[in-house]
Amino acid sequence: MSNIPKNKLNLQLIQDNLTTHYIGQSFYYREEMDSTNKFAKGGAESLKDGCVVLCEEQTAGHGRKNRYWFSIPYKSVCMSVILKPNILPVKAPRFTIAAAVSLCEVISEFFDDCYIKWPNDILINNKKISGILLDCTIEGNVVKYVTVGMGINVNTPCFENELKEIATSLSCEKGTEFSREHIIAKILNSLEQNIELVYSDIGFKILMQKYREKSYVLGKVVRIIEADTETEGEVHGFDEHGQIQIITRFGNIVTFNSGDVSLRY
Repeated sequence: MSNIPKNKLNLQLIQDNLTTHYIGQSFYYREEMDSTNKFAKGGAESLKDGCVVLCEEQTAGHGRKNRYWFSIPYKSVCMSVILKPNILPVKAPRFTIAAAVSLCEVISEFFDDCYIKWPNDILINNKKISGILLDCTIEGNVVKYVTVGMGINVNTPCFENELKEIATSLSCEKGTEFSREHIIAKILNSLEQNIELVYSDIGFKILMQKYREKSYVLGKVVRIIEADTETEGEVHGFDEHGQIQIITRFGNIVTFNSGDVSLRY
């Protein structure tokens, strides 16, 4: 870490570019954390609705299934947004949909080939550039807190070895560095608009249409691995909760709320 130039995030510059009413109106920033999601979830009681937790380096950053999330300090975006929605648990996955659409909308401003790979990856040129991790705190039958974690490879140098085949960054693809502050502000602006669509069924239909238009897997034959089970079939669509629907070779429609997806052809 000591050999990396410390071009720290300018929080004022982020806020100057926000058009939001509550998301990003308060920030919590540290240069180093174990995980922004872990910190946000632990501090959700005292932090405001819409508070954004940011850091330069995560010492224990991870994605789904506790998989390690690689990021270079002062080159990436590691952030979590705290929400206090008071909704039914069945609707919580909608926030992953909103985050995926928001990330894709912003990145699509720079790259035409930007898609969402269900359930939580953003791809450009068939390589992962961003991931999403949703954590929820449920009390009774209500989701009290939602923590939307987002990791984005912004100015990360081009990856090497096996990672170069599956991961990339904005700067690597474009050949120039980006303002992390402007990227963060754009994402938060888009996120607030898309989160407004989460709360009503009519709004969520609009959100899911955006999601389908940017789906990397819709209509393609995939293999889904969930626990110790493998299922292969064509992606038929997504249900009202954002779960993926697969048509198997036997003609059955199978629904999954989680799993690892790989394209077959």
